[in-house]
Amino acid sequence: MYSYYCTGRVRAGRSQLGRIYHGSRIRGGHNSNSLIVLIDVISASEKLRIAPAILEAAAEHHMIPHYRIAGQVRFDPVDLDRWVREHRIDEFAPVREVE
Repeated sequence: MYSYYCTGRVRAGRSQLGRIYHGSRIRGGHNSNSLIVLIDVISASEKLRIAPAILEAAAEHHMIPHYRIAGQVRFDPVDLDRWVREHRIDEFAPVREVE
């Protein structure tokens, strides 16, 4: 299914783009391997199970990987997964004493 926008260009419908998240936008070149699925703050907050305001504040302070497109914050789900794994705190790690 194709849908027409006011630009006159033809764009593939959501059913042809594969796995699409709520509020997502597509960015990339002509090669299908270069497509990046970007999700909005609401979708990212649902994915991470935190409040959207906290996520926006983290992006504003450059604490979490994000894109800013036309003044709106967008996230790459792959980057979010990687960021969460990198910031994991191991409860059973020995605590180093400070002298």
